[in-house]
Amino acid sequence: MLNSITTVIVICVSQIVCSTPLSSPANTAVPEIEEPPAPYSLSSTYLTYLAKVEQEVYKEIKQYAGDLQERLQLAQAYLKDYEDSTLKGTNHLPKNADPWQRAGEATTHPLMAYRMVRRFSKEFQNFVLNLDQVLENNVFDPNVFQHDNEYVHNAEMQHLFIFNEKLKDSTNPLRMRDVKINYFTKNLDDTAMQAGHYKFLAMCNGIHLQDAKVKSKLKCWLDTQRNPYFTINPLKIELLQEEPPLLQIYDVISDKWIADLKKTATPSLRRPPPVAAGATPRSAAYAWLRDEHIPNTPLSRRIELITGLNVRGMAASDALQIASYSFGGHVSTHYDSLAATDPNDPVIAAKGDRVTTFLIYLNDVEQGGLTPFPILGTFVKPVKASAVLWYNALKNGSIDSRMLHGACPVIMGHKWIATKWTHLNENMWTRPCDLNSSL
Repeated sequence: MLNSITTVIVICVSQIVCSTPLSSPANTAVPEIEEPPAPYSLSSTYLTYLAKVEQEVYKEIKQYAGDLQERLQLAQAYLKDYEDSTLKGTNHLPKNADPWQRAGEATTHPLMAYRMVRRFSKEFQNFVLNLDQVLENNVFDPNVFQHDNEYVHNAEMQHLFIFNEKLKDSTNPLRMRDVKINYFTKNLDDTAMQAGHYKFLAMCNGIHLQDAKVKSKLKCWLDTQRNPYFTINPLKIELLQEEPPLLQIYDVISDKWIADLKKTATPSLRRPPPVAAGATPRSAAYAWLRDEHIPNTPLSRRIELITGLNVRGMAASDALQIASYSFGGHVSTHYDSLAATDPNDPVIAAKGDRVTTFLIYLNDVEQGGLTPFPILGTFVKPVKASAVLWYNALKNGSIDSRMLHGACPVIMGHKWIATKWTHLNENMWTRPCDLNSSL
């Protein structure tokens, strides 16, 4: 563009001081200029005409300067974000570290990984689109071209790819997650773990997959029938799935109880050990609280009133698990049933498998942190003081494979939950077994 501006100025001035106007170079954008009057050297007529032409030149140069400033700001924003995240996050590595080692280190940190994806999907995209001419022979343009080619290849080969859209060529690109969902829902049984994993990814992006007929049966109500305790203060229940039953119950815990749980758990919060064989990948900090740790928060008794199950006592349930998720915190798809991981788990012999999960959200989450059930096609949004209740096992004692679930990454804010698992042996009379293999 600078060459174009220079050409405009030369042509304009040449037409003023020369009796023979110059022709414009090919493909050069030149503002329309009125035919100059007869040459009188630098007479007042020509000076007036020159002043008129300079107004056009001024507009062109001002626009050019503005474009340069905008591009400079884009470049500086991109460089600063990269330096503040990836460079600082990997500066502990040796200077001669292998590029793949450095790249691997960047992707293991959720914040660095998120900022990298954001740069490629937004900042870097704008940067490239504004600098196509300048970067025509630069390394960035071939890299973007390579990415777009690899995107098409991965879409055709059904490979999962970190970037879910092209960077520049298409205004309405195919989304990789949609390719995966279509592929797995058409070619695999809905209860397959692999199909559930990709549905999980889709729901973490806000895609609803619940069947319309199932949705038509959902409802909310005030429940006073579960226990006389709720006659005056009925439970606020929302049905999220009729079969298998999935309920969200609102206002089950007070702000005072929430504060007490957080305060008691915080000193004991610990990261889980590195993922072992068969364990569910997760990134949060956990603490375990027995009833005697929270004497002023009789949560187990409250859960008994709501569920009708025996919850109090270590034989009836696990200790209350408190989980704290920071940015990027998540849990991959899994079953809460202990038998799903290890049928020979000694806890099963002592207490029986887990019958129910009672998950309480201790705060609202700004963005992310959903609890998807990919086989059911629905997800639960974290709402402070609400609880989600579901059964992990059928009445015949076998695992309910429909209750596959996970925790989506926290995008903004923080997420606190409290989970209580109730076991079978102490509840064989409150939830009797059934010989029907389908129940």
